[in-house]
Amino acid sequence: MKFTAVGDFLIQEVYKTPYDGFDTLRDFILRGDARFFNLETTLNKEGSCCASPFSGGSYLRVDPSALDTVKSYGCNMITTANNHAFDFSYDGFLSTLACLEQSGLAFAGVGRDLPSAAKPAYLQTKSGTAALIAVTASLHPTAIAGNPSKVYAGRPGVNGLRQSEVIEVTAAQMEMLRDIAAETGVNHEADIDRKDGYLPELPAGVFEFAGLTLETAERPGRRVEVNKTDYARIMASIDEAKEKADYVLISLHDHSLDGEKENVPAFLEKFCRDCIDRGAHAVIGHGPHLVRGIEIYKGRPIFHSLGDFVLQLNSTPSAPAEYYEKNGVPVDAGMKELLWTRSKGGKRGLMYDRRMFETFIPYWEMEDGKLTRLELLPVELGFDAEEARRGIPQPAKDLSFIDRLARISAVYGTKMHIENGKVIIDL
Repeated sequence: MKFTAVGDFLIQEVYKTPYDGFDTLRDFILRGDARFFNLETTLNKEGSCCASPFSGGSYLRVDPSALDTVKSYGCNMITTANNHAFDFSYDGFLSTLACLEQSGLAFAGVGRDLPSAAKPAYLQTKSGTAALIAVTASLHPTAIAGNPSKVYAGRPGVNGLRQSEVIEVTAAQMEMLRDIAAETGVNHEADIDRKDGYLPELPAGVFEFAGLTLETAERPGRRVEVNKTDYARIMASIDEAKEKADYVLISLHDHSLDGEKENVPAFLEKFCRDCIDRGAHAVIGHGPHLVRGIEIYKGRPIFHSLGDFVLQLNSTPSAPAEYYEKNGVPVDAGMKELLWTRSKGGKRGLMYDRRMFETFIPYWEMEDGKLTRLELLPVELGFDAEEARRGIPQPAKDLSFIDRLARISAVYGTKMHIENGKVIIDL
């Protein structure tokens, strides 16, 4: 079976296709039987939905007609399970969900309750059946979908993989923090809630300081633990999918960091490998807005991040009051001033980092569950183009960023070479 995938499709303004270079991208994507993308926005009419008190960073929305632009590239499997799913609260989420339901695309990772959000989506192709399970590990706690009960309907939301962070401190540091907590009263409210049964008791050896979970260790450090309930649910979805489909794809959205943006946190590496061990045939990562390394694990690909495929943050036509207030800009100032202030005059943010404009489209073939071919089409989003064309993909002319991709993939033992303008992964 054949596959292609693109990264974050962060479209904020409808644009026309085809354009110069479009046919090359579309034709390459169409080589896959299953063709995946992550839609990094909400679909709703301007002014039709109130904003959430929180957002995924920016408040993202686009007119539902943009889905026609998205579909013109040829992708047939989609998710909107990402940190922007609730930028415009439940109305914006349900508007997006309704658009997906009417699109004819196979979609996963979002639903009207948790069982439907966790359920695999299936795509019948001439070469077999592909299943898609979509997960976001970057999410506001309230965005996760809820289970129904005998009385209440489930809650709309995303299929989330929540995590908790444990800070490891020495015995001497722990004693000092306990003294500080006692003297400042920083834990008094939580202590009372635990006493009254509104918070669970802390395990032995664990101390909470102002919402941080602390454990004693030989040396200071930190670790991330995934939510066991979420993990079990995702693994159960893989079990279901591999019984019904020939190939199982995992979409994983996450921005977690481990030092540099290109580094993959250990808990994500483990989760990706666990998915393969459970029976998934590929993990398609996206979220940090730049490419991360490619890993071939037990003969199956893990794309730790595909980066951006479309990046139109500066094309956002409007924003709610919360976004202006967050950036200290008067609500009536207009988007140009808001975006200029947020970027400190074009000196920071995704739109001013060349790495966010460099990506690739993978094409891979699998037989009997094993990878037999993997090639990449380098793509650039017009970092140096005029504003109207910035953020829109076209085949890359400068392939120098592939050196960086090769370096960060070499950590996983992955080797590659360039051949006729494409990158071939050595298998």
